[in-house]
Amino acid sequence: MIKKLTPELIAKLKRDFETADYSRSEGLTPAEIEVKVNERTENAPCGEPFIITRAYLLKLMTENFRIDFNPDTYFGEKFDLGSDYSGQWAKDNFFTGFMWERRMRIRKERTPEQAAAGDKFWRLRIGNPSSDYGHACLDWVTVMRLGIKGLLDRSDEAEREKTAAAALTRDQADFYEAVRISYSAVFTYCRRLADLAEKRGATEAAADIRALTVRPPQTLSEAMHLSLIMLDLNELGIERIRSLGNLDVIYAPFYRADVESGRFTKEDAYELFRYFFLRIFAAKRAANQPFCIGGVADGKSLVSDMTFLMLDAYRSLGITNPKIHVRINKI
Repeated sequence: MIKKLTPELIAKLKRDFETADYSRSEGLTPAEIEVKVNERTENAPCGEPFIITRAYLLKLMTENFRIDFNPDTYFGEKFDLGSDYSGQWAKDNFFTGFMWERRMRIRKERTPEQAAAGDKFWRLRIGNPSSDYGHACLDWVTVMRLGIKGLLDRSDEAEREKTAAAALTRDQADFYEAVRISYSAVFTYCRRLADLAEKRGATEAAADIRALTVRPPQTLSEAMHLSLIMLDLNELGIERIRSLGNLDVIYAPFYRADVESGRFTKEDAYELFRYFFLRIFAAKRAANQPFCIGGVADGKSLVSDMTFLMLDAYRSLGITNPKIHVRINKI
C-alpha cells in the first residue's frame, strides 16, 4: 500500500531539492568534484576523443558526488553538483558551465560567422540563433523494454557484429567504448542510491532501483525510477531531455500489470503518480519538464483510465511542472 500524501508532506516535497541535506552523505563536495573534472580533462591521454573523456567524467562524478535519498517519498533520489534551487528554476551547476564553455569555444573555432551573428543577436536580446544540439528525447519505449543492462548488451552486440564483419570504424569503436564507460557509471549510481535508500529505511525504493541493475523494469514504480535516473544522468551537461515520452504508451503496461496482479490498487497508483509529479516539480528544470498523453495506435485511442487517474493526480497538487502535452483524437 502506498502511503497517502498529506497537505503538509506535499508542501515539504515541493521543496525537496531546495532543502536537501548532503552533509550526512559520503562523497566529494561540488568544488572538489570540479577540481577532479578539470584535472581529468587536462590530463586526458594524448589523442583521446572527447566522447571517451566525457564518459570518464560521468564515471568520475557518479562514483564521487554526494547523493541523498529522502525516505518520505518513493522518489527521493538526487545528487549534489552545486545547483541552486532557491529560485523559480534551478540554476546551472559547474558541469553545465564546463560543457557550455567548451561548446562556445568549438562553435567559434568551427563556425566563426555563425558565432559572431549569434553573439550580436544575443547582445540585442533578440535571441541566439545557432545549431541546437542541446535538446534531445530518449527512445523511452526501448529504454523501458530493454532496461539499463539491456541497452548496454545491445551496444556490445552491435560492436561484436561489426567487428566480425570487419566493418568497425575507429569512430564506432570509440562510441561503443564510451557507451561501456557511461553505463558502468549508471550502474554505480544505481547501486549507491539503492544502498543509501535501504540505509534510510526506504526499502521498497531500494529494491526497485537495485532490480534495475539486472533487468528491465517490471512494475510501475520501477519504470518511474528508471525514468528519473535516465533523465537526471542524461542531463549532466548542456543536453535537456525535452520529454518524458508518452506516458499512456510507456507506463500503461506496467500500470495494468500492477493492478491486475494486485500489487497496487488504482488508489495506490494515484498516490504513486502524485509522488512522481512532485519529484519532477521539486527539481525545478528550466522551462519545466514535458510529458505527453493521448494519441492513437493501431486505430485505437491510447486514452485509458490511467490517463484520467494521472490528470486527477496532477490537478490535486496545484502544480504546473511537469507540463502536459496532449494528443487529441476523435476516436
